[in-house]
Amino acid sequence: MKHTLKKKFISVIMALFIVLSYSISSVSSVAEAAEVGDGIETTDTSENSDSEYIDTDEFTGITERVEDATDVTDTVDTNDTTESTVAADSDKETDTSTEQGNVENPENADTSDKKDVSDKQDNESNAEVVSDSLNETKDNSDSLDADINEEESERSLHALITERNSTAEVSVLTSADESDVSVRPTSGIKAEEGLEVIKAYMFAERADNPEDDIWVKADPNEKVSLEECETLSLYTIKNNTVDDVIVEDISEDSAPYAIDEDVTGVALVKDTGYRHLNLELDASEEKDDAEEKEEIGVHSDTDAELHSETDAIEKDDDEIQDKVVTLDGMMPKAVSAVAVDVTENREAEELKEKEEAATSTDADVETSSATDAKMIVAAYDISLSDGDTEYQPDEEHPIDVEIFDQRISKDSDLELWHIKDNGEKEQITDFTVEDGKVSFSAAGFSVYQIVQGPSVFVPGNMEGANNLAALTNSRINGGFIFGYSNKYATNFLNGKGAFIETSSNGVLEADVWYFEEISHTSDMLETYIYTYTNGEKKYMYNYKDNMFRLDSTNKTAFEITENSDADFQNTFIVKKKGAVLYLQHSNGGEGIRLYKSLGDQPKDRINSAIKFFYADNIIMPDDFYQLNGKTYGLMNY
Repeated sequence: MKHTLKKKFISVIMALFIVLSYSISSVSSVAEAAEVGDGIETTDTSENSDSEYIDTDEFTGITERVEDATDVTDTVDTNDTTESTVAADSDKETDTSTEQGNVENPENADTSDKKDVSDKQDNESNAEVVSDSLNETKDNSDSLDADINEEESERSLHALITERNSTAEVSVLTSADESDVSVRPTSGIKAEEGLEVIKAYMFAERADNPEDDIWVKADPNEKVSLEECETLSLYTIKNNTVDDVIVEDISEDSAPYAIDEDVTGVALVKDTGYRHLNLELDASEEKDDAEEKEEIGVHSDTDAELHSETDAIEKDDDEIQDKVVTLDGMMPKAVSAVAVDVTENREAEELKEKEEAATSTDADVETSSATDAKMIVAAYDISLSDGDTEYQPDEEHPIDVEIFDQRISKDSDLELWHIKDNGEKEQITDFTVEDGKVSFSAAGFSVYQIVQGPSVFVPGNMEGANNLAALTNSRINGGFIFGYSNKYATNFLNGKGAFIETSSNGVLEADVWYFEEISHTSDMLETYIYTYTNGEKKYMYNYKDNMFRLDSTNKTAFEITENSDADFQNTFIVKKKGAVLYLQHSNGGEGIRLYKSLGDQPKDRINSAIKFFYADNIIMPDDFYQLNGKTYGLMNY
């Protein structure tokens, strides 16, 4: 009996010990889980006073959406082992007790067997109680361990640095309990146009600790204000330059992202939505349907080749088809562009406008277009779009345009016109022309039209007087220019009393002169010669020796006859009346003045062989450049 009670007492003590062990284990597990959760450390490495570092107690937000994170601690399930050990000990004790009983009381074997049966039943009952207690404790422990494991998984990243600035809160995290990797804020990180580095962080000792996984996350400041096209992004850093995007928009995705082990830093960047792009639009391809424009979006940060179309127009065999439009400047990073050759369409529209203006009786309808009577060399419709929205540059952010077309010639007097969507025509005066190319800056896109402007005025065939009768007809009343050989007289005098001559063949530099006839016969014209300076009539006056001056009242009479020298046909001799002085080129006087001899040698006689040309050869017709009615300004710079 005493032995049986001892065994029951031992069983009860063991059961209580097991229950207390599981209770203490559960409390210890909860305490350890809490310690792991609070073990997020913050390393303050910044010297930037504009940023605020977060204490460990304040740091939140890294427990969400962390996938494939390794648990900081592994929970070991000891329930099965403990239960198995208890059962084994119980069996061993039972066997030993039975064996000892048989040895001590062999004569009472039957009684001992009965007692053993009773003891066995008691033990089985106690075992059932212990088992039930163990199962209940195990269920509670499993539930608690599951909660602890879930919490540990969520809390498995530790902050190397957490910094809050005016735009966002940035955290650089690690999966290691203790890491030798450090993070330091830095400046001087470069980025392409359209990206603005707000804050940058460089990793130290990363190469020496490749097993330490690095993560980064950012949450935008609720008060930050951005334009519609702007976003806050996370980028990697390579060679002190913003490299690859990690998160396009942190307001849409604030989960931690793992960083490749070769990345040396990360940057918080404001993306303006624009990039400096160089686009090439091929406008030489012909399509069957003008609506089938191929619009290719650009997602590159450098240059891109875009293809557009031209209307299905039959071209002459000798017309070169290569037509390219290039655009260079700041544009939406996902821009689409198209260029279409609309030369024939514009010609038809111009003709229709002219016909409507000619037949209209409405006084408000213009009777002439800004580009009337000017041949259209080429016209291109250029358009940009950002998604479903049309994009237009502006005066502050123009786009440089180059149109390559073999129909463009630098020797032509070209004009460039912007035909706006509402039909308004704006002349572009700041552009350059080369053979096959025109270049300009555009602050808006639609149709750009290159037209042939008025021809540059070129003097006629220099028709002149070839006999005396030609000096007395009505045409000469319009004025004349005169000179010798291929140089002509101006109405400017040098210090030697000679009229300054033009350069060789400088007919447009010459001044116009007029006859004030005194009398004439078939052999001679007696006349005064005058010109206009600043609108005032001035006579040619020989005031001393062989020198001239221009005078409003004093004047010299001249006698003009045909030159009989066979070597100088269609020329004239101009002699001062009443004196042996001849109008001629003077080497000594460095211009045209009087001299006492015609000369004996041809090289001398040529100096006095005077030519007269009608002034209408060089006088520009009224409004030759069609400026009448236009408003223009003059600028000196």
